[in-house]
Amino acid sequence: MVSGIAGDIIEIVNASLAHAVVAVDIPSGIDCDTGMALGTPVFASDTVTFGLPKLGLYMGAGTEAAGEVHVEQLIYPDILLEQSAIHAQLTEPPEFPERMRTMHKATYGKVAIIAGSPDYTGAPVFAAEAALTTGTGTIHLIVPQSIADVVRVKVDGPIVQAFAGDVLTVEALPHILELLEDTTAALIGPGLGRDPRTLEAVLLLATAFKGTLILDGDALFACVGHLDVLWKRDAPTILTPHSGEFARLVGLTPEDVEKGGTLSSAQTLAAQASAVVHLKGHRSLTVLPDGSLYINTTGNPGMAKPGMGDALAGIILSLVARGVAPDLATAQGAFIHGLAGDAAAEVMGEESMGTPELIMALAATIKELNAG
Repeated sequence: MVSGIAGDIIEIVNASLAHAVVAVDIPSGIDCDTGMALGTPVFASDTVTFGLPKLGLYMGAGTEAAGEVHVEQLIYPDILLEQSAIHAQLTEPPEFPERMRTMHKATYGKVAIIAGSPDYTGAPVFAAEAALTTGTGTIHLIVPQSIADVVRVKVDGPIVQAFAGDVLTVEALPHILELLEDTTAALIGPGLGRDPRTLEAVLLLATAFKGTLILDGDALFACVGHLDVLWKRDAPTILTPHSGEFARLVGLTPEDVEKGGTLSSAQTLAAQASAVVHLKGHRSLTVLPDGSLYINTTGNPGMAKPGMGDALAGIILSLVARGVAPDLATAQGAFIHGLAGDAAAEVMGEESMGTPELIMALAATIKELNAG
């Protein structure tokens, strides 16, 4: 805990009018493993760290205190880096394979999105449009009959399929499972709502579907107290919670999350469920079943807007459908999502940008990545 003369010096540094404050390795007053503030930390404009990225720079209070992080390589023996207790790496830009002239839309994946309810007609649209923009060939957007006409007006490319009723229920599952038979991957959750009948149906659907499954939003809420559903799955599973959803899922308190106490719980969940767990936030973390992780460095505060998580889930779904491994699809999906958000902020500004602007910027972002 920072105190005494050290604390006084930190207060002076933070109150100074200096254009730049550079922290070396990690800002004083930040726990390098958890990102928890140990008293008042130095708030740096830039942090230069060495060898490997320190987790404390990307979690808890460390994300704000570190400013822009620069990882510089020193002459460490490779064996020391390989023996690091936690293998963390910064996500690098993905490479999109060149599209062959003889290919057809099924070559680029056939996916399903089960989403939406009367109160949330935008979430399924954002997820589907993001997946389509990222390159998916065929998208079945499966929504309640009560909102199907509204959704059809909002989208063009995805095939809108309706099941009877206002919300997802068990009675709709035979029809949905039939639609899922030849899909590459499925996304469940955006805007589904928390009707008890819907939560029951989500658990049964997650158990029955044999392909790669992404659980987001209200589908994660359905899993609270029912994590055994994840243990039973044999196919790849990707979970994309924000901090509140994750805390609820594993029984943490908001205070635990604020202190940066999510990583060990995420590693436990990923290992037990053999799932990829993506912790959304300012510096999002993709945790793999073996405990290693990817750290995302793209994105900005303007992305704290409705629908952003739905778009991210759609991007990840598209990459999985294109044949990218679930761990890389999740990490690289977050990278692309943040990069598109940064591009949207340059045009609209962080205050005014929203999910539609991010999806518009997504196309140009992918084009730029393809150009190298």
